[in-house]
Amino acid sequence: MTEHRIDGVLTMLVETGVEDEVWAIQDNRHITFVAQDEVLVERWSYEGTHVLETGDTLTVYDATDSDTIVWEGLVRLIKDRQEGVDPVVWCNWFINQHSGSLFRPSGFRSNE
Repeated sequence: MTEHRIDGVLTMLVETGVEDEVWAIQDNRHITFVAQDEVLVERWSYEGTHVLETGDTLTVYDATDSDTIVWEGLVRLIKDRQEGVDPVVWCNWFINQHSGSLFRPSGFRSNE
């Protein structure tokens, strides 16, 4: 069965050889916590990382209240910037790893 919605954490990917920012969401189901040197460390799997695509519907939640939506709309990226959203605000949502939901009409492919 193809899934069309992911709930997770917004993130900005940095990849060698890529000049522009890459906006993505990390699926909550692929975030684990492990004890390392007496500290609980969050681990993200590549399988759960999904890059935003034009045509997706993104919902961004408030950093302190995950029930409050701060932005929702169609993803329309132009030169790595979301049309109609202040670039600094957009970037901060991903750098500060806001919670989000992503709906993709075509469904999500596995990154395995």
